[in-house]
Amino acid sequence: EKETPVAVVVFRDDYTPLNGSYYFRESAYSQFNGTMLDVTTRSDMDQDLIVNFTNSRIESSQLPKAEDQRTPVRTTIGMLISHRTPFGLESPIAYESTANPNNLRFKRTYDAYSLAPEYDFNYLLGRELGRADWSQEVWDEYLALPDDSRYQKLAHSLTTDLKPEYTDDPFAKTWAVKTYLDENGIYSLKNEHAYEIDPAGSFLFGDLTGYCMHFSFAATYMFRSLGIPAR
Repeated sequence: EKETPVAVVVFRDDYTPLNGSYYFRESAYSQFNGTMLDVTTRSDMDQDLIVNFTNSRIESSQLPKAEDQRTPVRTTIGMLISHRTPFGLESPIAYESTANPNNLRFKRTYDAYSLAPEYDFNYLLGRELGRADWSQEVWDEYLALPDDSRYQKLAHSLTTDLKPEYTDDPFAKTWAVKTYLDENGIYSLKNEHAYEIDPAGSFLFGDLTGYCMHFSFAATYMFRSLGIPAR
């Protein structure tokens, strides 16, 4: 049974991602609330995100790094169902309201302007973590995770076999964690983890069967346990 599509996206510029998958970003869960990750309440976190629809144009207050490794892409998005927040091709830097060509079909239409990545993943090797303009409080928030030592224990075990030149490389470590979840995780909406106090832990240290929330939360906690800020 296929999911009902939520939107129609028209590309105004040519763009083909290196891995063949188009990633559309809407929001982020970045602040640990004592139980799980949630949308941040801090104004100094996630400043690259745009969380409001607009009747004119709204821009991100923080551009992505490595602009020389990205290409501008404009997409026109027609929402087929109501949505809380706008989304755009990674990394969206502005949204602009456009005239709705069919009010009976689309709930809303807008243009999303993105700086889409063109770099090969190898480009991320040797890169520094975080941003220089983060305060210590922001750093701490991007590293907060449940008080469960199993996350760090598993994450360290997954990174012990890295080649010597990659032993201390943050991206190499994140790729090792991602690969583990790719190879061992099973995507399914039929699971009971969502009802646990820590859904990610129930998934990761259980049957490894879950959906996007479980995969992304588990990865984020393992990244953070290795000292890598993540959301």
